Amino acid sequence: MGRPDRPPRGRRGGAAARRHRHHGRVRGRPLPEAHRRHRPHVRRHRHGAGRVSRAGPGLRGSAGRSAGQRGQRTHMTTAADTPGIVECGRPEEDVRGFRRALGHFATGVTIITAQCEGHLAGMTANSFSSVSLDPPLVLWSIDKGSHSLSLFEQATCFAVNVLAADQLELAGRFARSGADKFAGVGWHPGLGGAPCLPGASATFECRKHSVIDAGDHFILLGKVERYQRADRDPLLFAHGRFALSVDYPVIAREAASPATSTSDQPTMLGLLWDAFTGMSHGFQAERDALGLSVSQGRVLSLIERYPGAGPELVARKAYVSPQGLEDAVQALVAAGFLTVNRNGCWNLTVSGREHVALRRKRAAATEASQLKAFSAAELEATCKVLRALGSEVPVASSGPAT
Repeated sequence: MGRPDRPPRGRRGGAAARRHRHHGRVRGRPLPEAHRRHRPHVRRHRHGAGRVSRAGPGLRGSAGRSAGQRGQRTHMTTAADTPGIVECGRPEEDVRGFRRALGHFATGVTIITAQCEGHLAGMTANSFSSVSLDPPLVLWSIDKGSHSLSLFEQATCFAVNVLAADQLELAGRFARSGADKFAGVGWHPGLGGAPCLPGASATFECRKHSVIDAGDHFILLGKVERYQRADRDPLLFAHGRFALSVDYPVIAREAASPATSTSDQPTMLGLLWDAFTGMSHGFQAERDALGLSVSQGRVLSLIERYPGAGPELVARKAYVSPQGLEDAVQALVAAGFLTVNRNGCWNLTVSGREHVALRRKRAAATEASQLKAFSAAELEATCKVLRALGSEVPVASSGPAT
């Protein structure tokens, strides 16, 4: 399905297509032996000159090929023979692994709202997508087991509130079920009475166009009748964690250079970002050698700090979604780093404590090497500034529901 907000794809084929392929480095649980043995195949065909597409199971991939070519198959590289790939296989055989792979596609974060006969519904979702400019259509999906499904089915309209970077607390509130999510939120009624939330990066007021039955979800298509946007950075979600939209370091430095800026003084935010990316890159090799993902490392460190912690506390402190937390805990238990008590809370094992100590030791050594050129007084002053700037960071308890 096309997305009008994306630039048109270029026509890359043959050697050009091969030059533009990139396999990113990912981390996660060790690949099950059954998946190491599995070697799926794909069929490939050409659409016009130089464009290559892939056909999955059940799709016809022979258009534009000769009869001889239609019988050929191309081997797909798997985790067993590509460095850095940790999982592959069929989604129906490993739902969690499939979900982790989907998490590599970064999205925005929205709160979808509706009103029907005086009753309100709202839920955090990252399944929102543009569909068409003419007519102006958007979509999102809702789990068939959602408590809010009935109201969204009955409502004739809904509003899509695209959250801004400082609305992390709101994202967590509407990801939970139970208490009145709208209490204390100064919303105003939009099309069909659907609540429009204050401070959103963008809002789309939609009339329900159609509902599509799709597996364990329903896809709701809406025709946008009104929209508004603010000059605010959006909140993002990727790898089961909340994130921020920032310029790529090289682009940020070029944009802030004296040749293109009215001031020779760099901004504090730019300096902080450069410092963060530089120090994080310096620890990347150590992080890879230790074998845990960022989410797994955060969870392990938090449970060491808060023994017997439960899901709500850890999700809030680690900025991960319920699904991301569940996957991280499962991997850590399988690695022998965590135990689960009768209340469903977690504690570190001896191996877990040893791993945390090793991570801390390696991080301290890397940091000491990076900071060795600065005096104790300079570092103390820097830490004082950073503590003050970080004292008002908002928190959220969980991530998008869909």
